[in-house]
This record gives sequence, C-alpha cells and structure tokens, in this order.
Amino acid sequence: MLVVSYVLCFSSFLHPLLANKELHFPRWFKFGAATSSYQIEGSWNVSDKTPSIWDHYTHTQPHRIKDHSNGDVACDSYNQYEKDIEMAEQLGLDFYRFSISWPRLLPEGYRTRISSDGRQYYDNLINGLLDRGIEPMVTLYHSDMPKIFQDLGGWANPEMAQWFADYADVVFSLFGDRVKLWITFNEPLVACDSSLQTLGVVEPFLAPYLCTKTVLMAHAKAYHNYKDNYKPMYQGISLFTRSFASLLIGLCLIRGKYLQKDKRRLLAGKVSIAHVAFYFGAETQDDAELAELYRQYNFGRFMHPIYSKSGGWPATVVELMKNISSVEGFPRSRLPPLTKHEVEFIRVKKYALILLCIYEDGARIHGYTYWSLMDNFEWLYGYTSKFGLYDVDFSDEGRKRTPRLSAQYYSYVIKSRSIDSNKWKSQMEDTNDNKKPIDDVA
Repeated sequence: MLVVSYVLCFSSFLHPLLANKELHFPRWFKFGAATSSYQIEGSWNVSDKTPSIWDHYTHTQPHRIKDHSNGDVACDSYNQYEKDIEMAEQLGLDFYRFSISWPRLLPEGYRTRISSDGRQYYDNLINGLLDRGIEPMVTLYHSDMPKIFQDLGGWANPEMAQWFADYADVVFSLFGDRVKLWITFNEPLVACDSSLQTLGVVEPFLAPYLCTKTVLMAHAKAYHNYKDNYKPMYQGISLFTRSFASLLIGLCLIRGKYLQKDKRRLLAGKVSIAHVAFYFGAETQDDAELAELYRQYNFGRFMHPIYSKSGGWPATVVELMKNISSVEGFPRSRLPPLTKHEVEFIRVKKYALILLCIYEDGARIHGYTYWSLMDNFEWLYGYTSKFGLYDVDFSDEGRKRTPRLSAQYYSYVIKSRSIDSNKWKSQMEDTNDNKKPIDDVA
C-alpha cells in the first residue's frame, strides 16, 4: 500500500511538469519483479540439497531472527513454482528475476556432482516462464552459499573466486541456451560488510576487505568466461547489478544493442552490479567531502574497480585505509592491493553507466525490477517485513497468494506503459469487485 500511495502521489506530482506523452514509458522499456532462492523456495533438505549458510544460521541461532523463523518452507516455491509463474503472467511481467540455490544445484559445493532434482527444478521454472512469454533473469549469488565454504572462510578466502567461477560455469552450461540475462552478485556490500558479521565471521579488520577483493575477482572470472565462451553461442549478457537508493531500487543497468531473436527483444551488452538500496547525502555543504568519502567507501569499493577509466580502488579509500591502518599499528594497509593484472582483469572498458532520467537527459534506462514478487523470508526480520506485490498467507499450508493493491497498479503500469494514476483510479472504480484485474493464486 505504501508503494502504491507513493507512486500515486509521485505520478500526480508529475502531471503539471511533463507533457502527456512523458507519462508513458518507451515501448522498449522492460518491467520485472524479483525474488531469491532462500527467501522463497523452502524444501531446505529435500532430495540431495545440502545446507546453506542461512539454513545453518537460522537453525543454530533462531533468536537472531526477529520472529525466530527460518526459510525451511518459506513460500514453498520449490513445490509451487507454477503459482509463481502464474503471478508473473497475471502481472504482465516482461522478465522475472530469481536466484539459483548453489547447494541445491551442486550439493557438494564444487562442480563434482550436479543434482538431477535441482537441475530439473530450475529447468521447469525457466521453461515455464518462457512458455508464458516471460524472460528469465538469473542471479547466481543471492546470499545462498554452501555451508561447507563458510567453514573454509567464505568470501574472505581467495579460493572462493575460483569455486564461484566453477559454479557459474556449470549454471551457464545448463541453462545458458535459454537464459540470456545473468546477474553475478546481489548486493556485494551486504555480503561483505553485513553478512560476514551476521553469519559468524566476526573479524572486522581484514575480512570485509578480503571479501571485497574475492567477490570482485569471482565476478570478473564469471564475466570473462561468459563473454568468451557462452555469449558467442547464446547472445546473452552478464550483469553485476546495483540498486540506487529509493529512486532506482533493483534497476539493472546495461549497455548494448537490441537484437531481434525468436520474437523476443534481447540485449547484447556488457556488465553491470545489485548493490545496496540506500544513499548518503551531505546534510550541509561542510559535510560534502565526508559524504563523498563515505559513498566511495561503500559504493566505490565495488563500482570503481569495474566501471572507472583507471580501475582499482578509489584513491580516497586507498588513502583512508592506509592512514587508519597505520594509526592502528598495522604494518601495511588492511585494504589488500590489486596488481596491475587484477586491475585490468576486473575493469570493464568503454562502459557507459546509465543513471539519468529517460526524457530529461535522454539516457536509456532499460528496465525496472520490483522487489519483491511476493512476501518472503526477509532475513533477520523473518516474516515480519512484507514487500510483496502479493500477500502470502504463511499460516496456510498451501501458501495462498493474494494480490495487493500495489499488484493491481503495477499490472496497470506494465500493460498500459503509463503512470497516469487518474486513468488507473478511474479504471479501478469502474471494476466490479467480483471481476478484479488480478485474482488470488490459491
């Protein structure tokens, strides 16, 4: 309801400022919604799936979760994925973003054994989406690490970069013939700074920075592998997505050309990252320099090595960490150095970051992803936080899904390609309660 209220107020505010045509999205603009494996799938120990870090954490430290819950069942999407596809179709989504559970697909973590049941589940989901004309967008890592790797240090262990690259290669080889949109990591800052502490790596001095470097190297390995070996065959793209505050949450930014293939518009481009959904601004002009340093420390740590012309760490962060480490008595900076080879390996050349408004500045913002398709297990908040377009009744064994008003509005925006709220309100008023635009998914 808050989302709808915000959109209604925002679109009403736009009416006097924009020409009527500018209340409409371009025909090529894509709308989607997102979820992640641990938050919706459930079936935590079904078949040969092994525990993830969140399975272990919620089972051993339930008091850390606000309502003492876990993702053992969640939305039961492992068994009820067809309902998820039905919801995506009802909304009229152009694409559906979901993540793959690493320990479900590779029970041993390594590429030594592929789970036939895990593969079948994702095959069914991908094929079901394509049958309904919905493009699958796959996130490779959304906080669902095999527990055995956390026991080896997780992302603080440099070997994780190669283990992730091996896992990514398996996923590309299994699903790359049908999936054209790939995301390597969701919110790496959270994975390195928040989740490390949440999941038991309490060493605050080196672990976050070792994690940052390892994640960047893992992303680069997966990206180069896809670009060299899979993109020539499948014409897909690999993304390192980011979210920008309350303005562009979940927006995947990509550079490329539109290709016509199988009557679907695909993007052939390069790489982008899903970062974090908050932004820091200066309260006064005197705070501007400090605010910029904080942005570089949080966002630049992951963005600068990939997208800047020079590559490598932001210079201000290098200087900051050098000084702090010296004061603390460390013989060298806690921020691990990047070699010249690593800088070039991570950096994406000639990449245009698209951030400005479509009509104001002529930028090509290609799409919008709503988080989330339905209520789910929201990490430390359990089931107390609800962001879904669909309400999920977690007391119901069948996990009944009911569309919120936000789902009705989002469906209108997608199908009309318009944010003209006056027309939508008129349409809703003319709609009989027994003939809702979107029905429950029982």
